[in-house]
Amino acid sequence: MSLPWDHLPAPGKRTRPPESPRRKAPQGRRVWDRTSVPDDPDGWISHQLSVQGPVQSLRSFEEAARGPGLIPWVFDRQRQEEDLFALLARVPVAQRGLSVRECHALARQLAQSAARARAHDMARRAEGMSCPLDLNRLLPVPHDLLEAGETDPKALAWLRQHWGVASSLRRVVRRNRPAHHPAVPKGQGMADWSFYSLGGSPDAAIIQCQQRWGDLTFTLTVAPVV
Repeated sequence: MSLPWDHLPAPGKRTRPPESPRRKAPQGRRVWDRTSVPDDPDGWISHQLSVQGPVQSLRSFEEAARGPGLIPWVFDRQRQEEDLFALLARVPVAQRGLSVRECHALARQLAQSAARARAHDMARRAEGMSCPLDLNRLLPVPHDLLEAGETDPKALAWLRQHWGVASSLRRVVRRNRPAHHPAVPKGQGMADWSFYSLGGSPDAAIIQCQQRWGDLTFTLTVAPVV
């Protein structure tokens, strides 16, 4: 008995492509140095800071370091208005439906509204003291640089030089020491913070704090890559 598909060639034997040899995972603890940082696509680096020394000096540092946790940049309303007008004017007249004069008026209204909202938000946040490690309280940004704005090259250079980072610290937490941690000597205290910084580590700020509070020991560590 013949079947309709008997004339077809027999299927060939399937072969699997050779597998590449598996790489063995490194044994033991990962080697880590001060330059290795977490692979954060946004550039934020996790840190821990420990400070130890006389209780009175430690209390002085903690009081000086507490603040709102922000840099009070001055909002440039005129620059914002110019940028908004440029965006509006870029759209062809037939599509935007506004004359040049109307574009100017709309840009001015939007910039004024943004300035009021920014001023209200900054005033509200500046009154708070919720950040336990505020670099701007420890090392204030000069007023002329605040007026220049957060994108000004001179302002960014100042932050790099005096703080070592490109922005205020984020997600700052004052850590409680675990009960099993070794006790510090009598009359001494120890405090721990964890935080994230942008564009580097605040080594420059810590060095200046060490100079100001000479009887305290500052230990800054970067979270190792895992």
